[in-house]
Amino acid sequence: MPWSHFNRYHGQELDGGVQELEMPLPEDILCCYTNDTDQCHIIRISNIPCWFFERAVFPGKSVFFRTFSHARLEVHTGGMSSSILSDIIPCDRLATSN
Repeated sequence: MPWSHFNRYHGQELDGGVQELEMPLPEDILCCYTNDTDQCHIIRISNIPCWFFERAVFPGKSVFFRTFSHARLEVHTGGMSSSILSDIIPCDRLATSN
C-alpha cells in the first residue's frame, strides 16, 4: 500500500481493512507574542519540519498561535526589502493559559 494512504493523525481503518499507524505527536501549546516596539515585526517558526508559520505583528499588537513546545520563534525587524533577525525566543517562554 502506498505511503499516501497513511494518515498519522487519526486512528481509523483505511481501504482494505488495514489499521493505520498512529505516531505520537508532541503536545501543542498556546502562545502569545506582543510587539512592544515602534516597528513592524515579522515572526516566523522555521525549526519544525514540514510546517510553516509566519505573521506580521504591528507595533503595540499581539498575536496568539498554537505550536509545539520545542519550537523557536524568530523575530525579524526591518523594511520591505530587507530584514534583520533580531531575536529567537523559545516558544515555551511565550506559553499562555488562555
